[in-house]
Amino acid sequence: MLPTPRCIYGVVRRLFRRLRSSIVAYGCLTDLALMRQCLLTLLLFLAIAPAAAQSPKQCPEGTDVSFGMVPATSASITSLWSKKINRQMKLRSCLQLSFASASTFRRYIENAQQGQYDFLAAPAHIASYLIASASFTPVAFLVWESSYLYVVRAGSPFNAIEQLSAHTLALPDPLAEASIRAHADLSDRQVLANYSHYQSYSLAIRALFSNEVDAAVVLSPFYNRIPRLRQGSLRVLHSAPFPSHGLLLAAPHTEVQQRQEMFDALASFEPGAGFFWQSFAPVSDRQLTALHRSQQDSVPALKGLIDAY
Repeated sequence: MLPTPRCIYGVVRRLFRRLRSSIVAYGCLTDLALMRQCLLTLLLFLAIAPAAAQSPKQCPEGTDVSFGMVPATSASITSLWSKKINRQMKLRSCLQLSFASASTFRRYIENAQQGQYDFLAAPAHIASYLIASASFTPVAFLVWESSYLYVVRAGSPFNAIEQLSAHTLALPDPLAEASIRAHADLSDRQVLANYSHYQSYSLAIRALFSNEVDAAVVLSPFYNRIPRLRQGSLRVLHSAPFPSHGLLLAAPHTEVQQRQEMFDALASFEPGAGFFWQSFAPVSDRQLTALHRSQQDSVPALKGLIDAY
């Protein structure tokens, strides 16, 4: 096993104290062997410290944890992200994550209610619903500055979403917050569009490129991942911010120690490290109250859609 950076630092510090004592006593560097030893130890520290810092945490026995992912991303993106986060988790925690999702938002919510996920990443409206109705515990805010965008082809004649009446709009799953808010937006504007729902944002964009729909609603982080060359064939018609970040939730059967270990590990990640979220932040009672208030329209709509589908 590699020595830890702290251990090597202690050795270097002791050697340099001896070196300083020699200088004070004689007024110059008289102990050349000691000086060489200091330099060699320092070089060893510089060589080994990065590798030691990246060594997996030593765990006598790991704890298997299931992590539910929102079914709005393609399987390939979820797979790449889960491998990346697991590599980071092994350096910081004894939790061994296995990622799972569902084919639809309804099934994803049912899986959570049935205890199939120990933790889950939940959009704000689903988080508010599960906290209030199924005793889920908020662990962290999934900080992700995003908007939902109405996107059209670059040559589209549309200049405002009010012009989408009688045209087809691609949306994600009916229970996704972007879909619920798009329906509300257009209803408030008395826009009678036709809706076509897709399993992921990438499929919605693909439908737009293939002229199956006239416009699509996607989240800004997903839109920003579209290659620039293809993005040049698109145009943002309208954007609207989300009222709240998503949350990391813990199922009722999880232990307080597990929740704390999960938060500590995720909160130690470098902000903007290429994950779905920019960072992870603690949740206060005041923020939780604000979350429920911001979702007071979306949660009843979600409940109605769960019953309808």
